[in-house]
Amino acid sequence: SLEELAAKCLVSKYYLSHLFTKGTGKSVGRYILDKRMYMAKYLLSSTDLSVEQVSTDCGFSDSAYFCRLFKKETGFTPTQYRKAQKSTC
Repeated sequence: SLEELAAKCLVSKYYLSHLFTKGTGKSVGRYILDKRMYMAKYLLSSTDLSVEQVSTDCGFSDSAYFCRLFKKETGFTPTQYRKAQKSTC
């Protein structure tokens, strides 16, 4: 969490958030979400793990929430994304 990162860096969470956004152009939350989505896309296209397992492996505790968020971010459900990736190979 942002609080844990800030504590490890010995700064306030507000200051860390400001520095991170200034340096990357993204909020900490957006950066983490982008990394989780990148990993989810990789796992969906390169493994036969269930969607539920992919969501868990990417740090989501609710697979239904993961599916809604994945569709919002990519335009595809996880299953549609997997099928589309397999058909392009």
